[in-house]
Amino acid sequence: MVDTDDNLSPLVECHQLGGPFDVTFITILAANFVLG
Repeated sequence: MVDTDDNLSPLVECHQLGGPFDVTFITILAANFVLG
């Protein structure tokens, strides 16, 4: 889980900056939450 958090750190920063990647980021988090 620690490795996953480390990998998500840069993704979260990109998400905070905003952009077209936001939709994909949110979708991945939602999929991981439902499937996980």
